[in-house]
Amino acid sequence: MSKGISQYVIISAGFDSFCLRHPDFSAGLQIYEIDHPTTQQIKQKHLMEILDSSPEGVGFLAVDLEKQTIADALSHSPFLKDERAFFT
Repeated sequence: MSKGISQYVIISAGFDSFCLRHPDFSAGLQIYEIDHPTTQQIKQKHLMEILDSSPEGVGFLAVDLEKQTIADALSHSPFLKDERAFFT
């Protein structure tokens, strides 16, 4: 990705489909989708039905943002805090 960004964090990802809509662009990224546990469970179930697997390079972080911070969620994931990241 340009500017040396290798991580893309999608906050309140919902049913975002970035990795499916832009496979060439997302191939060079580690994507972290942060959303409520129920939403993440439903999304992953549908992805398994459609793709038979989770998309490569995507980490699904099930977080209740009323109880946890984004920083706390990322600290329990492979997110590299010393690497550049884009947040949306």
